[in-house]
Amino acid sequence: MQICSTTKNPLLWGFFNVLPRPNFTLNTKINVMKKSLLFMALLASGFTFAQSGILDTSFGNNGIVNIPGTGQVDMAYAVTTQSDGKIIAAGMSVYSYCIKRYNTNGSLDASFGNQGEVIQSIGEISPDIIHDVKVQPDGKIVVTGTADTYRYMFVARYNSNGTPDTGFGTNGVATWDVYPNSTTMQEVATSVFILPDGKLIMAGGVSDPGFMSRWPFIAKFNADGTPDSTFGGIGAILDTDLGTPESVACYPDGKVVFVFLDYINDNYTAVFKRYTSTGETDTSFGTNGNGIVYVSGGVGNYVSRAMTLQPDGKIVAGGMAVTTPNVGDFSVVRLNYDGSRDTTFGTNGMIIPLTTPGHDEIQQIIVQPDGKIIGAGLGHSGQSFTLARYNANGSADTGFGNAGVISTSINTESHQVTGLTLQADGRIVTSNIVYNTPDYAHFLLMRYLGGNGTAGIEELATTGIAIYPNPAANLLNISNPDNIVLDGIGILDITGKVVLQQMGNLQQIDVQNLSPGMYFLKLTTNNKEYLHKFIKQ
Repeated sequence: MQICSTTKNPLLWGFFNVLPRPNFTLNTKINVMKKSLLFMALLASGFTFAQSGILDTSFGNNGIVNIPGTGQVDMAYAVTTQSDGKIIAAGMSVYSYCIKRYNTNGSLDASFGNQGEVIQSIGEISPDIIHDVKVQPDGKIVVTGTADTYRYMFVARYNSNGTPDTGFGTNGVATWDVYPNSTTMQEVATSVFILPDGKLIMAGGVSDPGFMSRWPFIAKFNADGTPDSTFGGIGAILDTDLGTPESVACYPDGKVVFVFLDYINDNYTAVFKRYTSTGETDTSFGTNGNGIVYVSGGVGNYVSRAMTLQPDGKIVAGGMAVTTPNVGDFSVVRLNYDGSRDTTFGTNGMIIPLTTPGHDEIQQIIVQPDGKIIGAGLGHSGQSFTLARYNANGSADTGFGNAGVISTSINTESHQVTGLTLQADGRIVTSNIVYNTPDYAHFLLMRYLGGNGTAGIEELATTGIAIYPNPAANLLNISNPDNIVLDGIGILDITGKVVLQQMGNLQQIDVQNLSPGMYFLKLTTNNKEYLHKFIKQ
């Protein structure tokens, strides 16, 4: 099963706390925990292993990019990468929404928008905020968020140079207002997904004025920005039966899964619900025919703040489990496609590792192409950005950071990880917010060395398997002189999304329909996976 894209909840203290306290100046002191590793070169594959789990000093200022905005409240809420390695961050600037593109070294890309940034207002009353950003296979940039002081939601599309795509919506923007006659309802889109057919899914939530009720919302748009009436009859659904939506993910066939926060038996519990591609409850998910799965853990409250999907359709959710009174730790749960616990992961499908002293909570989560899982969020009771990497079975990746964990402190104020993405070479990029007393905030990005995040590359060089031509325009050939049995062949883009999957012992793959850029060929044999980089011309 292929996975179109995944996402997270960019909000630390709940789904609708979308405007944090205005904000921060950076201290230069950075506290980084790190562990010495060996350097290894993989000549055959073109990958280079570097010290894993430390800030990348080739990016910005010792791994941190902190470019001041034009005024107060400049914040990055989402981050992604292009196939050429450039980085796109999006959020808000002076209460307008903002998109910035960075070169691979962290400098602003002057060829994008106005000297590297696009700042736009679409509402009559500020703020307008972007909460998610994705890149289409053709290089166009799609963003989603909230406008006009949370009165309606929008999705916008830009050409690769930062100009509006006028073939989408109205002047590049499509909007949805669930309650057009209300000035008090809060409407926030937090996630956008690009389906293989070019259609878009926008997901988020709606809240009543007192935030007493919060409901998930999903809208589906055609490639031109018009509503897709095959979804929910009008192109959207609002589900008023469940609790607070925390995160959302989307399958390539258009199915959508939400995770909610609900209060059951005096404790917070994670609740998962899946919807079909037409907006109905997916009764094949869970065991009760209502499309719902309940997950609890620890000794009390259990919260899933972020969620992603594996290529095999399994659900990976990260958050916090209370382990001692008033203290929580990173937690990750993995569910099978049908919603049952994946018992091959951790203990009965869950891990609750001790990450840092104090309260820890995952806010973003991704799965690497090799199946390793990265969770990022607050550590040391909110006084650090903390990343942890786990092997595919849930054990700590001890080759990453300090026994699998890295923490970075900017100051003693509250830290928040708002976005997490992986570059093709395995480097890890986060967008962040940190609070301080001066009323200023900057777009804050960090990049960490992650190794290439691939397994089995060393063995691949010795098997005799090779691919050619590289770069490839139409056909990619697999040379397998020893006739090693291949169980499956897949092609992943630089985000780890499976864009092509074939089974069997093939010698050739048709890649002519792939967009130009960098990809990974994944070969599976004897329960091992190997990745090999190639370029599509």
